[in-house]
Amino acid sequence: PLWELKGSTRVDLADLEYISSAGIGVVVEAFSRLKAAGHTMTLTNLNRSVRSVFSLTGLDRVLVIE
Repeated sequence: PLWELKGSTRVDLADLEYISSAGIGVVVEAFSRLKAAGHTMTLTNLNRSVRSVFSLTGLDRVLVIE
């Protein structure tokens, strides 16, 4: 699970078709914890609809998305 991440990591979201506000909250919490510990989190392989959620919320300017 994302909340158990301990170091810099890449999260492959290729199988994710939809993300709810609760899911976004989990991603943001994991990002915040990793950043506070001096680590990074990169989200990869987002499909168009999931990427648009991060874009519409402005999180694409905060999170590292490839």
